[in-house]
Amino acid sequence: MTAQAHDRLRWRGGDYLLVGVDGDVLFDPLEHGLNPAPTTTANWRGWVAVYAVRDDRLLLAELTDVGFPRGPGASPPALRGVRAVGEREHGPFRYEELDWALDFSGRMIVARGFIQSLYRHMGFHPAWKFEESWELDFDKGRLSGSRELSEEMARFRKKIEKDPTLDPDHEARPGWLERTFTLAFRRSKGP
Repeated sequence: MTAQAHDRLRWRGGDYLLVGVDGDVLFDPLEHGLNPAPTTTANWRGWVAVYAVRDDRLLLAELTDVGFPRGPGASPPALRGVRAVGEREHGPFRYEELDWALDFSGRMIVARGFIQSLYRHMGFHPAWKFEESWELDFDKGRLSGSRELSEEMARFRKKIEKDPTLDPDHEARPGWLERTFTLAFRRSKGP
């Protein structure tokens, strides 16, 4: 298996990776007539979302690395009037400048500054593997609060250094493999 490409969030002038979600579904391509196929071993879902927070509003800014069958007459559907463009002749598609307001209610964890020594060739990387992480609260698509988690995650990293079995994805824990392919909030944040 392979480490997976994270969705991204543009916020506070930077790019963050989405590492945990608790609440509504952010975006479901099937609800929009899009049935993506895997594009690489690092993108089993078949799409990567780029979200943005502008004026405290959560938006789906674009979709990248969208897998769709190629061939004569094959083209992905338009999404709310936005046509897909091919990134390569036989490669994945991309939807740019979507800027759809989302009604997401719940929490998400975003992070940046991945600590390379914690790389694992499996699933999505959780928040404690990054230098900087934030918990964001949304109510019907509006950012209602944010809290930095960086120090809390650093403390959790130190605990795992002392006792690797505290890692939520430790091989000794039942279901660890499946868990690495989720963005479960508790997994990303740690106990």
